[in-house]
Amino acid sequence: MMGKRFFIPLLNSLQAIADLIFPPACLHCNARIGRQKDYLCEECEKALLPVPEPLCEVCGFPLVDDDCSFCNQQETKLPFDKAASLYKYEGPIRTLIHYMKFGDMPGIAYYLGRKAKQYIEEKNLFQDVHLITAIPLHAVRFRERGYNQSGLIASYLAKVNQYSFRAKIIYRQRATVPQANLIKAKRLANVQDAFKVKKSVDLKQENILLLDDVFTTGATVQAACKELKKTNPGKIYILTIGRA
Repeated sequence: MMGKRFFIPLLNSLQAIADLIFPPACLHCNARIGRQKDYLCEECEKALLPVPEPLCEVCGFPLVDDDCSFCNQQETKLPFDKAASLYKYEGPIRTLIHYMKFGDMPGIAYYLGRKAKQYIEEKNLFQDVHLITAIPLHAVRFRERGYNQSGLIASYLAKVNQYSFRAKIIYRQRATVPQANLIKAKRLANVQDAFKVKKSVDLKQENILLLDDVFTTGATVQAACKELKKTNPGKIYILTIGRA
């Protein structure tokens, strides 16, 4: 106990010294910031734009004349009950997610986790959620990156919102090409049958919150949700940080 009491202040002191030697900068615009763990300057914080309302109550996309183009384009019923996203996937949020995924900066996940907690509270969402999980990485990509960025955000939300966190409900049974590199039609084919539910998983009507970093065409989350349906869940909710 005594060791922990002195260890944390020591880490804070070392970080302060490092910030003096290597002045921290905003990841998006490179302006000076007070602490590196803030990641963005005040102006870029203000540029984190919410998805414009009104929103579809199911898929979370903006409505045009009270009509949802995303839901209308679906050939079958969506395999989830509600999806929501914190921000439009542009500007500073796009930069943060890029660094989190490809810049070896897992700490950004906890920064975004705090934003997600605030969003859930402000919007009064997911009050009946029993457990939270995340879109899994393939084992090869996990070894390359060293962490699953969506899993880190999900585990943070589990702690602060008292959800049960289960990381291994589903897994990727085959490696897929990054969705960002593909057009819509190829995204659907890319993730078809990519996920597999773990054997013996039975969620017994539990309500699930599935977390991912970005919702673009919805191909990834829909493929995962179709597999999650095999676990006999109650409701399935989607939360993503960005909405393209």
